Amino acid sequence: MDLSTRQMRAFLALCDLRNFTRAASAVNLSQPAFSTMVRGIEEAVGHQLVTRSSKRVQLTPAGVRFAAVAARLVEEFDHEMRALKSGLDPGNQVSLAAMVALTYEWLPPILASLRQAAPEVQAELLAVMPRDCLTLVGARRVDLAVTALDVVPSSVCTEVLWRDPFRLVCRADHALAEKDAVTLEDLLDQPFVHYSESTLARGQIDQVFKPRRLRVVCETEHIYTIRALVESGVGISLATEMNRRIFESEALVTRAIEGDSLARDIGLAWHATRPPANVTAKLADMLRAAVPRAPERR
Repeated sequence: MDLSTRQMRAFLALCDLRNFTRAASAVNLSQPAFSTMVRGIEEAVGHQLVTRSSKRVQLTPAGVRFAAVAARLVEEFDHEMRALKSGLDPGNQVSLAAMVALTYEWLPPILASLRQAAPEVQAELLAVMPRDCLTLVGARRVDLAVTALDVVPSSVCTEVLWRDPFRLVCRADHALAEKDAVTLEDLLDQPFVHYSESTLARGQIDQVFKPRRLRVVCETEHIYTIRALVESGVGISLATEMNRRIFESEALVTRAIEGDSLARDIGLAWHATRPPANVTAKLADMLRAAVPRAPERR
């Protein structure tokens, strides 16, 4: 038996709500009809997908896997239907995931240039965390991503565009502000405001300092919070060249770090089965042409 998008949407509603009664109401079905539909999905898949307890519905391992497949298929179906309804040529559409830092200043002019060169193009931009960029590419949710590169799934192809160095950020009255450039050793004994463990920057920084450890006094995933903490004198921190403008303040300075080990690769990513073509290839070329110049060391 083939499965319809209606059945997949019903199952996804059950995944979200974890309750048969509420999920049935969400898709405008009676509970008996909804239960019958779920059993039909399980028969089609050949596995039990959910288990019921007195309080909550739980997904089986097969249910977790099916939910991921259903979410991807429904999203792709909706994307194509939106294109058909708007009368757009799929070849003139592009979806791009970008790490948030790139969307502040660097990326908008590039998208404006794309729009000017090809007014018929419709672009979708998802501003997300770096690892989420690669996840979206791996799930084929987007055509292209531009992001900091870390561990890359085997299904994803990448191309490094440039190296984005980390810089010291400290108060202007801090002792390290008197130096033109600092070493890694200069940072080790200082109170340090770190990125949270959920961020890509945290892993990249800690890897460079291994087996030594920074003296972390506070951590957060929000870069503007890091700025506020450093500005308040809680400690020093690090920020990449791409984020340098965020830390421009009379109270703060940034300083280069000697050597090139403390830097991240910024690059393009696309699914191995969907290499850039048509408008996606045009956008990729524009991103390559807009690679920032290496900053002056100061």
